[in-house]
Amino acid sequence: MLRILVVCWVSLLVVTGIAVLVPLYAPSPVWTPIVTPTLCILITLWLILMFWSAGYGIRAAIRKLANRFPRKATGYAAPKQKRPAGITLLAVMFSWIGCIGSVIFPFFLIAGLGGSMWNQPTAAIGAAHPWLRPFLPIAKYALLSIWYLFYVAYAFIGFGLWKLRAWAYRAVFGLSIIMVPVLGAVFIPLFATPRILAIPLLIWVAVPVGWTIWYLKRPRVRFAFQLLGPEQPIEDAVQPPPGMSWNGKLVTGTVAVASVGIAICSLVAVVDGMIRQSDIYKITLDEAAHSGCVASKVGTPFAPGWMMNGSVEESDTQGSAHLEIPLHGSKGKANLVVSADKQRHTWKINELVLVQGGQRIQLLPVGSNPVCQ
Repeated sequence: MLRILVVCWVSLLVVTGIAVLVPLYAPSPVWTPIVTPTLCILITLWLILMFWSAGYGIRAAIRKLANRFPRKATGYAAPKQKRPAGITLLAVMFSWIGCIGSVIFPFFLIAGLGGSMWNQPTAAIGAAHPWLRPFLPIAKYALLSIWYLFYVAYAFIGFGLWKLRAWAYRAVFGLSIIMVPVLGAVFIPLFATPRILAIPLLIWVAVPVGWTIWYLKRPRVRFAFQLLGPEQPIEDAVQPPPGMSWNGKLVTGTVAVASVGIAICSLVAVVDGMIRQSDIYKITLDEAAHSGCVASKVGTPFAPGWMMNGSVEESDTQGSAHLEIPLHGSKGKANLVVSADKQRHTWKINELVLVQGGQRIQLLPVGSNPVCQ
């Protein structure tokens, strides 16, 4: 193993030297699209090799200590454990994400998608803190390398879960503990656009992570990984702990359904709130408030309802919107259907239709509407 490590270190040093010196002494436009993925892959390999070397050194130190202080034989051999269904699902998920990500991520970088994703937060950070601008490219390569390293680690963790290795259990538990604060404090607020989307995204991360932590702490799962408590006799490891009672399963199922409902409702509520804050939504309601047709069919005053359909895509200068807004008033209910475009910072309604009982009444462009006269 030591010889393999030495060969890997020498090979990586040679490859890194070539990758750094060739663009410097032979500049060419050919190197431009491959600089970012090459640097990310090299940094990832350096990190992997450092962790591998550290693990080798720790294991060698543990072996020396074990030889110096041998343990007494107990005559006990741990029986082969059956893999729980949840661990099988976690193993497949981690392996799938790790293997697919490890293969696709370099092409993702070559296509320039990784750099474009980083451009917006980089510009914001550089504008707010100019002294950080020289360090932003280094931070970019480091974060992309760590991202790729996580894919590689996911593949190894998936294999460890499939084999019921205790280190894989601890790795998943540790990732679950740090994932919510790291994503909640750094990545989600940084990359979520608009910022209010960070709330449902954080909930969508916290719910599965919370359930994963709860599941990993189940006695039967810990038993499968031979992770016994310090007070539990080693003879008790032969028999698995009792399963969950029917009341426990009922409570767990109810909480699971409630968790999914909270996650879905949070996303729906935030998207609905974003649409209500948009300019085209306010313009549409203002047009409806000044329409005599809406007053005769729905009544005044009217109020918009929940669960709108459609979408709004908007930037500073242009955009498009297709919305169906439910209305209710003293005379009845109806849906307000609007199609609009934004050009040069200004919204223009292309079509505004009031739909009630299968009848479509065109409000804009202004035309003849004998029904509302």
